[in-house]
Amino acid sequence: MSYKQLIEGQRYQILAYISYRAIAKRLRLSHSTISREVRRNQSISQGYLPEKAYARALNRRHCSVKSRLCELTVTLVELGLSNKWSPEQISGVRKARYRRDS
Repeated sequence: MSYKQLIEGQRYQILAYISYRAIAKRLRLSHSTISREVRRNQSISQGYLPEKAYARALNRRHCSVKSRLCELTVTLVELGLSNKWSPEQISGVRKARYRRDS
């Protein structure tokens, strides 16, 4: 299964089932996703709380690393892909472009 973030309602279902595998089967997710979710979001004193887990997930999403690609590079890659250029062609145009700018 591919990586997916849990939605708020799925976090509440974690409390309703005993084993990670039973939860995963019910939610159609990998058991490792459930294990990772609980491990990341449980507190020592209160255990796993869906409300706090959701808030922590939102906070992590807002603090995530932003793309290091400049807008020009993204535009160039999109243009190249839309024109069915090979990766080598896109890279060559990008190198030529930055060589002229420096």
